[in-house]
Amino acid sequence: MRRMGLAIVVVVMGMAGVALGEVDLGVMKEAKENMDEGKYEECMAKLGKLLAHTSSFEKTTERGKLLAMKGECLLRQKQGQAAQEVFAASAAAYPTKDAKEAAVSAATAELIGKSKELTYVPTTGEGEKKGIGIVESKDRVAAFEAMFRDLLAERQTEMKNVLKPPPAVVQVAAIEEFAGKARGVSNAEVAATGEDKQTKALMTETAAATKKCLNGTITQMTRQVENIATEADKMVTVGKGQRKRGITPTEKNTLTGMATTVGKLTTTIKGLVTTLGTDADYFKQELEDAASLKKKAEDAVRRHKVN
Repeated sequence: MRRMGLAIVVVVMGMAGVALGEVDLGVMKEAKENMDEGKYEECMAKLGKLLAHTSSFEKTTERGKLLAMKGECLLRQKQGQAAQEVFAASAAAYPTKDAKEAAVSAATAELIGKSKELTYVPTTGEGEKKGIGIVESKDRVAAFEAMFRDLLAERQTEMKNVLKPPPAVVQVAAIEEFAGKARGVSNAEVAATGEDKQTKALMTETAAATKKCLNGTITQMTRQVENIATEADKMVTVGKGQRKRGITPTEKNTLTGMATTVGKLTTTIKGLVTTLGTDADYFKQELEDAASLKKKAEDAVRRHKVN
């Protein structure tokens, strides 16, 4: 399975066997032959006509593949910037973002962007970091593999920094940003190996660490609310009588702020299910604990007089 990194071919091959509505399959076959023979200008001319025909339904697998062929022609002619833009357009043209073809196109666009003079230089691994050419598809597989290793290492380091203690609510935003970057790792892994097992493992690890972070945050805030409420319930002597101590203006602001923060946190936790790709109930306990914390904070404000 490892050398399914030849997914580069998936993007540009198999073209004649797909249904393209009224697109002239004969022209498409000729375009593919032109590309294989190195007749890139002729191929581009034919692709232009075919792409014009698909302009009325842009988000289709067919249009994505046609754009990928165009990007391939441009890349083989060493027109890096133009190829990068077309591959990015190809990825966006597919109807589903997780399609293998879309992932390969997206990874190709990123690879071009990270390459200097169409040569990718790895940043991780042992020994001398030799550049890998990306113009030829046979070299590009190795470049995809190197980019995947580099991106995975970057994300693993970022995850540790984002989730390092002490836990804080503000880190949830950083987690969302991290998860977005991790999609690039997935694209590179699919392009290099044909699957995204290691990226999924990273996301599973991130979800578990996020759960731990949220638990720590909610537990810490709950203790703070409970401590304020406990102190507020203590009896104090005032003149000749006694009354509950109540809460100070500062404590009221703290409790009100916590209730607001937890309300926002609840919305964010629900979003993490999609961001991290977890099961719908993965953060169920955290949502219940957050709702309980919010109620405790609001009750403490309602029940205690400000003194």
